[in-house]
Amino acid sequence: MNKRQSTLNNLHQKIAEKLLALHTVDNPYKRLPKYEYEQLKKGIVCGECHSFVDQIVKRECVCSHCGRHEKIDTAVLRCIEEIKLLFPDKKITTTLIYEWSNGALSRKVIRNILSDNFNVVSTKRHQYFEVSSK
Repeated sequence: MNKRQSTLNNLHQKIAEKLLALHTVDNPYKRLPKYEYEQLKKGIVCGECHSFVDQIVKRECVCSHCGRHEKIDTAVLRCIEEIKLLFPDKKITTTLIYEWSNGALSRKVIRNILSDNFNVVSTKRHQYFEVSSK
């Protein structure tokens, strides 16, 4: 086909114009609905079935819907990824994760997980965490 020479005519021009007119730059599947932090349901979500975890037993989150056991550290890190995806401008704080988990975990446990996995920024009252290079 590449070896064959052809000349462009009006039909080719019309097809090219139609294709350009139909080309969409904005992907309609990337548009997200409007939402605010306050209106979202809070809690730790199961990594398997995506229902809310309702039991914490021996440093593990247990989903009563599918029975999956997951370490608290993994669940908290997933919560952080959810927040970063939904609210990229929010700073990751112990209080934010505590609220996002709906108080299922103590602030001390959350702070320890954040300290182990992120860099602490500011040591005063308004402490937050950023991605670590650990």
